[in-house]
Amino acid sequence: MSAADPGVIQRLGELVYEVKPMLRERSLYIGPESRLQSDLGLASVEIIDLLVAAEEVFDVVIPDDQTEALLDATLAELAEMLPPGPVGSAAEPAGDRG
Repeated sequence: MSAADPGVIQRLGELVYEVKPMLRERSLYIGPESRLQSDLGLASVEIIDLLVAAEEVFDVVIPDDQTEALLDATLAELAEMLPPGPVGSAAEPAGDRG
């Protein structure tokens, strides 16, 4: 696999803070090697929320059969599945979540 785009990793970190705001309140560092469950403490439903938000922001589809493998992935591993380059604001994902 190729190296993950730092901008994509940063955007994923912002999405993690949106999914679990208490991480920002605790000033928890979120970096490329942060694991979704074991390091960041995301529950399964929060990881699904993160994946849905990433799909909207990056305008991609993450195949259902890869979801289980991503439950304790690092941000870098998740970022490798997403397109590099400019993306929309994490605060304003593309599309309507409603």
